[in-house]
Amino acid sequence: ARPKDAVFDEIQSLLDGNPVLQIRFFDSRVRQHLHALFGTGGRQRLKAALKMVHARTLHKTRQDVKNWPAYLVTLLKHYDPAADSEVSESYGKAAEAPEVKVKR
Repeated sequence: ARPKDAVFDEIQSLLDGNPVLQIRFFDSRVRQHLHALFGTGGRQRLKAALKMVHARTLHKTRQDVKNWPAYLVTLLKHYDPAADSEVSESYGKAAEAPEVKVKR
């Protein structure tokens, strides 16, 4: 199976057992972190990360978190900082805020 399919399958498996999370919470940044985990540790590492996400989110309500995608990225960063550096490198300059020039 392709890495993309493996990540999607594991997200779907998590959603089946976690009524708080929704597929829309797994935006491109969250999926990119999951792909990095899969790339460095295979399906086992991906499952371990999602197990941690499940444990941290199961007893929350949707209203407890204002921005679920950002919260999930934060959880994944704390789970594996090495994966975050890989993701940051792939964002490169695009991740930096553009410089705004103000005319006077």
